[in-house]
Amino acid sequence: MIYAITLFVRGKPWLIVVDDYVPIVVKDYQWKPYYSEIYRSNYWVPIFEKAIAKVMGSYSHLED
Repeated sequence: MIYAITLFVRGKPWLIVVDDYVPIVVKDYQWKPYYSEIYRSNYWVPIFEKAIAKVMGSYSHLED
């Protein structure tokens, strides 16, 4: 699935397009997103995080 998200960067709207593929890790025989957690079936959190990472350049820049 593809999502279009509008983020405001320095006061100007940016249309960011991301897909639903997010980095995962296997813990205790379960697949979980590597960076964010899915809480109560809220799948928008990793999608939103991916959009922000796209603006910042990569997931590693989110730590700054």
